[in-house]
Amino acid sequence: MSWNDFRARRAVLEEILARAHADPAVALRFDEVPGAIELFGSADNILLSLQHRWSNHLAARLDQAVEDGTPVNSTWKARWPPSNRRCARSSTPRPRPPCRRASLRARSSG
Repeated sequence: MSWNDFRARRAVLEEILARAHADPAVALRFDEVPGAIELFGSADNILLSLQHRWSNHLAARLDQAVEDGTPVNSTWKARWPPSNRRCARSSTPRPRPPCRRASLRARSSG
């Protein structure tokens, strides 16, 4: 897949999400989105791509919550989709927990 294909596929996904935001009833009419079926091949592939995108966004939010020390429960229940606000990073790196998965499990269980 070339960068042009990647950008075209991303534009199709953004169009589908914009339509879903405006009217959820028409969100699954992928044949009405220009280039959707041609670029993805089938509706199943579009749904898989949307699920992959959602999973990546959720993983990033959970990762950021662990790093910031915010409760994981409030993170995954927060407004979705994530805002376009960019995280400001300080020049000094924060120490990471020794095992991120153990830290995530400890926060979610408590």
